[in-house]
Amino acid sequence: MNEVPAVICARLVSLRFFDRDHMIVEADVVSGDAVQSAKSEVFDNADIAYAHIHYAKPGCFAAALHRVD
Repeated sequence: MNEVPAVICARLVSLRFFDRDHMIVEADVVSGDAVQSAKSEVFDNADIAYAHIHYAKPGCFAAALHRVD
């Protein structure tokens, strides 16, 4: 919990942040080692309910992040 696995940290990833209605609120492409700081910053927005991480190349789903209140 609250850790980004090494397999994600080593890749270029697409982050997609969703609200409770499953609408994309924010999205970005970052190096995997930037996921932890991006996650912390974006989850400061109370409207963000969860996020999906996709490998940017070839674009496969990698993980989901969920807000824990």
